[in-house]
Amino acid sequence: MTVIASPAIAQIDDPEVQRLRDANASVRDGSNAKPQAMPRPKAVQSLARSCEQVKKRLPKLAAKDAPPVPCTSTDPGTKSTAEEPAGGLPEGLPAWCVDAGDGQWLTTRVNACTWRTESLSWIDVRTGEEVGTMKLTLWYDIVTAWNEGTFIFGHSVYSYNQQGYYSPTSYFLASPFCSGQCEHVSTTPSAQQTLQINSMIRWDTRFRNTLPLPGRGPMDLDGELTFVDPNVGEELNLSPEAEFVPTVRCDDGRLRGYQTTEGCVIRDYWPTLVFKYAEMPTIVDHIRYSQSVGSPGKPGTTPLQRMYNDTDADDNRTEACGNVAIPNPQTQNCDEYPMAHTYQGAITCGCDDWTSRPVLIVDNNAQGIAMATFFRDNRILDADAFWVDTTIP
Repeated sequence: MTVIASPAIAQIDDPEVQRLRDANASVRDGSNAKPQAMPRPKAVQSLARSCEQVKKRLPKLAAKDAPPVPCTSTDPGTKSTAEEPAGGLPEGLPAWCVDAGDGQWLTTRVNACTWRTESLSWIDVRTGEEVGTMKLTLWYDIVTAWNEGTFIFGHSVYSYNQQGYYSPTSYFLASPFCSGQCEHVSTTPSAQQTLQINSMIRWDTRFRNTLPLPGRGPMDLDGELTFVDPNVGEELNLSPEAEFVPTVRCDDGRLRGYQTTEGCVIRDYWPTLVFKYAEMPTIVDHIRYSQSVGSPGKPGTTPLQRMYNDTDADDNRTEACGNVAIPNPQTQNCDEYPMAHTYQGAITCGCDDWTSRPVLIVDNNAQGIAMATFFRDNRILDADAFWVDTTIP
């Protein structure tokens, strides 16, 4: 895949934003998390005022002798798999963002991003004819801080293919907001940016978690991007569909055995715990068998949920392993799946979708270390969902 370079890329001018994006990239690039698509809306509709709507108002506009009026001439389309966004990838976004469809979000545990295209037209109020056109590539991305109670909502706009009339005094206004217990810290470089042709305009808005600790969120975000033509006082809403913007969750860092700080993640992403056959063959054989006979946790089925309660976990383990014969206690012990510290365990699930068998002690110990590391790195708290995959090499 080739990422097109923008002819003019806006630079990140806030050192704090750059630091947070760099920290986020180190967490993202150091994990095996793959971006997954959020459920796509049945129909992606343009939020801006359509040209058909403008044409219905032409008699009133003509009476005021108004200049040409901007509108959206087409609804956003669905990009083809071979298409690359005009203007390229804005600075600071992960390369996989270009794989998002028009209006569809891709997300990992620490990032989320989407892009779409809009076609703008200017309509002559006296004749109703199109006298100018322009296209926009619109980017939105969310950056969380794994070990800080802060996060970023980024906006970028690339304007191109301008033909005929347009108003050079037009501008974009970014005013994203966070609902929940959070506060706006800054928007850089400034909320209002003048329209520029063949140039990337960007904004980074920082928010801070204000939840009393311990806390979880959620923090619901809205993009709020507006195109304004001051000549006619027309505003076009270019925000993403609010109901599909991923949700941020912040917590106090109590990750069971690890002294970490406050941090935030993308709540809507369920991370995947990977067990490799080469590292723990008897564990992987057991999980593969268990999932094949209907136990939950396999990606795309029913996820597992972490459980903190040690007493319930002991009950799960006793129920699953109480009658398992161990041929060689010096090298073997019992493994249960789903794991005892999940709500899908043998007792807490209230079901029979679980299995148990003897495994090598060394494999079971490796499994415990892998789980603890995974829970820490993905900030998996009590009742958080996750998948278990044994097929990744």
